[in-house]
Amino acid sequence: MQIELPTGQSLRVLLTGAAGFIGVAVKSALEQRGHEIVAIDAFLPSAHSPQAAEAGVSRADVRDATAMRAFLEGIDVVCHQAAVVGAGVDAADAPAFASHNDFGTAVLLAAMADAGCRRLVLASSMVVYGEGRYTDSTGADANPNRRTIAGGCQMVCVRELRMTLELR
Repeated sequence: MQIELPTGQSLRVLLTGAAGFIGVAVKSALEQRGHEIVAIDAFLPSAHSPQAAEAGVSRADVRDATAMRAFLEGIDVVCHQAAVVGAGVDAADAPAFASHNDFGTAVLLAAMADAGCRRLVLASSMVVYGEGRYTDSTGADANPNRRTIAGGCQMVCVRELRMTLELR
């Protein structure tokens, strides 16, 4: 099922985590619908190769308040997809995990308030919806059934953007 936005209306959207699994799909869906995307990603080595680059995506960290204020100029809605996934890490990684996910989101929200941007679409990560391919306790390769989370998140983001337009 596809949700269409009203014809002729477009938004300027700040998309965080734009080079990630869900971010790439959301960026494509929003661009196809004619929205102006300001796309950012931290390109963390734990999630992206050193050569990683995604066309039209600026390198920025949501924990950088100065950068967020600059990127939020003229933004109608933020689609926040940036997150560090906790699968396969140990307790020593908890500070970094909380720094990116909790503190980063708090910095973004504060910058949004300063900029007067009052619309946020927030998606979760595999920490909530489950993991992908892994090695089970017997050492066997396990590959759960294919998920359609990217498609589902696209629809949720588009629905939320539609609601934002209707509230204007």
